[in-house]
Parts: sequence; structure tokens; C-alpha cells
Amino acid sequence: RTHDPLSVPPHYTIKPGQKVSIIERSRTHRQVLEAIEQFKDLVNYVARDEKEFTGTLLSMPARKDIPVQVEERHIVEFLSH
Repeated sequence: RTHDPLSVPPHYTIKPGQKVSIIERSRTHRQVLEAIEQFKDLVNYVARDEKEFTGTLLSMPARKDIPVQVEERHIVEFLSH
């Protein structure tokens, strides 16, 4: 969920300065809590507030700064169907 007055789908691009949060009912799910703990301080372009379950994008990361192996062409192919 974004802190924006417009309702947006879960697959959109956020801009630096925008805040996102985990919805209230998901904050106690085991998988969510494990992921929060596992990925603590993973990237420097997101400021996290674990108490409020929010994150703020500080800057747009360069591709090299994203710590995930991704085949962009597979994503484009998947989304084109």
C-alpha cells in the first residue's frame, strides 16, 4: 500500500520519496516477519521503519545495485502474455 490518495495496483513503479507499507492484516504473518528479518539492511536506497512496517524509496537504484539475479527478457516475455 502506498501513502497516496489514489488506489493503485500492486505492480507499479514508485518514485523517490514515496512510502510503501505492509497492510495491517499481513503484519503478523510468519512469512512477512521472516522476510523482514532476513532482508534487514539489504539495500541502501530504501529507508525502513520496522515498527511501522513502512519503507521509503530514497533514490532509484542502478541495475548493478539491485541484489537479485534477474533475466529482464524473461520478465518482459512473461508480462507480454
